[in-house]
Amino acid sequence: MKSRYNPLLLAVIVIGLVCALWLNVARHDVEQKNNTVEMAMEYEGLRKLAALQGLPEEDVLRQFKDAGINSLMIFDTTLERLTKNGELRTVTGGELRQAAALGSGMGVFANVGAGDVEENAAYVAATDKQSVLDDVEQDLCLRYGADRVKVVSENPRIIKIKGSTTLLPDGKYDEPQGLLQAPLGLPVQDMRKVAALGFKIIVRPQNYVDVTDEQIDSIFARIKEAGVPVDALMPCGTEVVGYPNKMQHLGERMKENNMTLVMLEHYTQLQFAKIDGLLPLAEFNDYKAARSYVIDPTEQKKISVGEALRRWALTDEERNIRVNYIRPFLMPEGGQDIMKTNLKYVRDIKASVEARGYTIGEAGVFSAENKDGFAPYFPAKVNFIPIVLAIAAGVVLYLALLFNLGGKQQIALWAIFSAGALALLFIGRGLFTRQLLALAAASVFPVLSMNVIFNIWDKNTSDKHSLLAICWNGIWQLALAIALSLVGA
Repeated sequence: MKSRYNPLLLAVIVIGLVCALWLNVARHDVEQKNNTVEMAMEYEGLRKLAALQGLPEEDVLRQFKDAGINSLMIFDTTLERLTKNGELRTVTGGELRQAAALGSGMGVFANVGAGDVEENAAYVAATDKQSVLDDVEQDLCLRYGADRVKVVSENPRIIKIKGSTTLLPDGKYDEPQGLLQAPLGLPVQDMRKVAALGFKIIVRPQNYVDVTDEQIDSIFARIKEAGVPVDALMPCGTEVVGYPNKMQHLGERMKENNMTLVMLEHYTQLQFAKIDGLLPLAEFNDYKAARSYVIDPTEQKKISVGEALRRWALTDEERNIRVNYIRPFLMPEGGQDIMKTNLKYVRDIKASVEARGYTIGEAGVFSAENKDGFAPYFPAKVNFIPIVLAIAAGVVLYLALLFNLGGKQQIALWAIFSAGALALLFIGRGLFTRQLLALAAASVFPVLSMNVIFNIWDKNTSDKHSLLAICWNGIWQLALAIALSLVGA
């Protein structure tokens, strides 16, 4: 394994190492300037918690805000949810027929004519909040089309929607949802309520069938109607809003409103959750995006609060998570009720995150310095040229050990490898090329490192060493092997 390394290739490796360190310092500087972590929970989850404990909703929200939650996620509302909250009156065609057969009254729905009653239909009327019904009527037309929505009474105003009214049990996501549980639009009252309590808002709208610009615009019109700032959008369901051919329009509207795209990490932690259109939407939003982590609901049921707690700060640090998506535990632990269990859980997450040097606030989005505001951090490809040349040099030195290549052969081979890699980087698949180069660097430099150590051993002909000398040689040679291997890293 004896070898005298080509001095030109060694010089190229040194220059590439210096450039790589410079890029790492620049990246570290960007990360340090964008070290704010957002602590988010679902508004509906806290509502459910308040109902389970029999506590006033606003008191529960204030307590979680004091504990460290600074953002709430608002989903599209549903007829079922609005009815349960007393914001709408809703009955099904089956319920109207049953009431007629029994001769019992149906209140305002007595105004529905017998000819308008259908089994597969829902009927909606206002309570004391006429604006809610106005929003719902608009949402129903956008979601289902005007041909399925009909006004069957003007005084009071009653709206009929044709479709299945069958309810699916919780957690049943692999079947189509009926009218009562299907998403409508963002709820104005909910957005106003959480904003008044001092929370940031992350909206989670679902995509439309055969989505149009008008439907996308309706999301932002609803936000404008609420009159509150919305900082971020996180996709909900299996597609982003605008998929497949209107994602650019959504990205442009998000940029107009200075919104961050929240991208949920896959539970394997190797990529993002499988949501069609997610990466193109990030590109259309100029990569103003924040990575989010949530403990999978199935997994959360199997672990304790303590086990869950250990993940958060480490997750933020290791994988640049900037939105901690926290779901409540619905079983008490440690002799405490559900409310106290979850408040302590949130407080402990906040403390552990801050102990790692992060601050709680609006999610950091890894913006580079820019006088005009956000600018995504992407090193210019030209900065990778010395690194590509250095990795190609390392590969050639490795091959020289295997095939005893001469100096001119090494230079020729290095030139060929470098030209090919640079061509792929600049005019081909840049990310794939960088991944291949990373694999090459991680493979060849540890081998070159050990070859250096073997050469040192071969040159050591003395068989007499003190114990102290043996220990010292072992320490510095191990340190050298590690340092040379880290050149590849």
